[in-house]
Amino acid sequence: SPPTAAVGNANANAPASPAPAASSSAPAPKKPKPAASGQAWDRTSYYSAEAQTAENLVFLGNYGGQGSGVFDTTWGNSLSFLNAAGNGGAGSSQVLSNVDIPSNKEFSIFSGERCDESCGFSRAQDVAYKGFEGASKIFLFNFKMPMDGQRGFNGDMPAIWALNAAVPRAAQYSGCSCWPKCGEFDFFEVLAKGDDKCKSTVHLAPGGGSSDYFPRPTDEYVKAAVVFDAQAGGVAIRFLPADADFAKGLDAATVQSWVSGPAASAVGAGKKLASSLFQIAGGSLA
Repeated sequence: SPPTAAVGNANANAPASPAPAASSSAPAPKKPKPAASGQAWDRTSYYSAEAQTAENLVFLGNYGGQGSGVFDTTWGNSLSFLNAAGNGGAGSSQVLSNVDIPSNKEFSIFSGERCDESCGFSRAQDVAYKGFEGASKIFLFNFKMPMDGQRGFNGDMPAIWALNAAVPRAAQYSGCSCWPKCGEFDFFEVLAKGDDKCKSTVHLAPGGGSSDYFPRPTDEYVKAAVVFDAQAGGVAIRFLPADADFAKGLDAATVQSWVSGPAASAVGAGKKLASSLFQIAGGSLA
């Protein structure tokens, strides 16, 4: 269930961050940037399922040929615009409704900025959008992962993860993309059917993970932050207090506490791991 999500980038007062790979080849009009918040971090994109609000983002899915994108028998479906129900394609950008996403269904969230020449190859030009670029950035989530009892293919194994945007723009589930060399980060991933544990794993060369886990939030919504810190060369994943505010700006002290502060004493009845830190050695967060 995806009720709320927000993305933030460091503003001009924070360290500059290089742009990551994106996609397409058609020139795109410049979009106005969100107004500065006056804080160290500005919110650049936002979605609330309950309020049906979507700012500077688009919902896409692997439904090419259903109103947008392309389909052929060699490469299958490209990306397409996602319909409001989250279960098929659409002919134009839709706001995802306040719905539960069932087993073996997924969607992608891209920025609202159409691709330019910096993106490189994109199989379907009509749905070629940039990802959330920059080596320093924050993803904020308010979500839960209810059990649905499914035990078939990919049954009851929800996940929230990030891919290099070049992967789905080419082909997410075929052999014709830069995956895994260009990176994947599983923030919260259930690896066994009906399991109550969420693992965090980075897929790079080399990748990494551990036996630690977050408790799967099955009944109540939880808030979480994923902080990409270019200066530290690391990524911090942390559950947040229930009253954490996804405001239009964040101060540096708050973000730093998420990166290096002590973990919360307990999260849920299991009192399991509340934070995780990945150091990227010899690589780049760009």
